[in-house]
Amino acid sequence: MYNFHEEIKNFIFFWSKILLNTEHTETTNFKLYFIHLKIAKRAILYKLILKQLIYMPVK
Repeated sequence: MYNFHEEIKNFIFFWSKILLNTEHTETTNFKLYFIHLKIAKRAILYKLILKQLIYMPVK
C-alpha cells in the first residue's frame, strides 16, 4: 500500500527547505507563489484520493 501521508510530509519538507534557503526577490516571490499553488493543488488531490481509499471496501 502506497503511503500518501509520508509522500505529503516529504513533499512539504523538501519545499520548505528550498523556500527557506531562497533570497526573496520579486522573481523568486513570483515563482514561490506558483510553487505554493502547485503544492495546494497536489495536497487537495491527495486528500481526495485518501478519502476514496478510506471509503473503499477492503478486499
